[in-house]
Amino acid sequence: MFPLHEPDGLHRIALFLPSCSLLGLYTFRFCLTACLFCLPAYFLRSTGGILALPFFSPRFIGTPLFRRGGFCQSRLTALVCGKELLRVDQFLAMQLLYCLCSMLPIPVILWYTHKNYPWIDHHAKPDYSAVAQKNSVLMHQLSGVIFNNTDMVLLSYFCNFQLVSVYSIYNMFFVQIVFVMNLFLNSISFRMGQIFHTDRERFLGLFDLCETLYLVFVAFCYTMTAAFLLPVIRIYTSGIQDTNYIDAFLLLLFALKAVLESGKGIYHQVVQYEGAFQQTRWHALAEMTINLAITLFGIQFFGIYGCLFGTLAALLCRLVLIFRYTYRNILHQSMARPALKWGCYLGLMALILRIVGIQSRPELSLPGVIGVALLHMIWIGAAFAGAAFLFDHDLLRKLRTLRSSIRS
Repeated sequence: MFPLHEPDGLHRIALFLPSCSLLGLYTFRFCLTACLFCLPAYFLRSTGGILALPFFSPRFIGTPLFRRGGFCQSRLTALVCGKELLRVDQFLAMQLLYCLCSMLPIPVILWYTHKNYPWIDHHAKPDYSAVAQKNSVLMHQLSGVIFNNTDMVLLSYFCNFQLVSVYSIYNMFFVQIVFVMNLFLNSISFRMGQIFHTDRERFLGLFDLCETLYLVFVAFCYTMTAAFLLPVIRIYTSGIQDTNYIDAFLLLLFALKAVLESGKGIYHQVVQYEGAFQQTRWHALAEMTINLAITLFGIQFFGIYGCLFGTLAALLCRLVLIFRYTYRNILHQSMARPALKWGCYLGLMALILRIVGIQSRPELSLPGVIGVALLHMIWIGAAFAGAAFLFDHDLLRKLRTLRSSIRS
């Protein structure tokens, strides 16, 4: 059981305000969605769709804008040119259901907070010095929003919707895996933050262990993904003839992007423990600038690959900057050993992909793909476990120590 310390000021209402804010946020989002999407569509339906006819006329269909957008060749034709534009009842019901499900935990949170934290004073005067770096944090968040949406926006403008569809399919799978990576970090974040501020020497040992385990986990997951995701995409997109979704090089670029993005997460945690948002805000600006510059240039010559080239360059720059800042300014340790970890895991990842290959495996069905992946998982997992023991021979004992530290 974690010790509870009675906070002051802003921390007294920190557990109450998020629930109220979420309730208002979800309600506002549902209303905004209804106004922006549903009401105009109902108006179009009431007019018999007359206002939409000019956009589907032969004159508009023949314009370069329509052709460049890829409306004629992609599945978007069925969504835009069909009757589904005017039939939004299902969409409205979906948004309403999601809104209700999202609000269900809020009463539970309020009840749990009232029961377990009776010392919270909802009328206490907030201590705004606790959020003195709010502008720096906002800069981090805004640059992150721009960075995460640059590829889709630029692909939509400079290329066509077929490439946007391809990018979305690959990104959809990798987003789910990144979510799993974040579960690992978030599960230990609170306890590690406590140890960081109470026992720095103990934190250094635990962080070294967590870094080893996390990087091995990241490399293993994305190696398996790069090796066996292409057959899944082949099955998932079977029957779609508007564009080619099978691209081994594109999958490799996405895997590298995911490795860099997930890998830097553990160093972001340390920066958050330290509260060094102002000192690292230029890292976020550099990442955003590099991504925009290289993507705008690369997309003209390499298309969808150019977007990922820009993303990879920006992520690599951000990883180097935050890696250097973490070890030099916060942990005050040498960067040689963790850099060697990165080199070893990336090299092992490249070797395994070289052996297994990145293929669509057209002869396999989905159960066959799962079976082959499970068989390869055994020796691939053993290879990465051996790499982890190479850097830490006393790994098992430290794992038991980590388990007791997290629980205590």
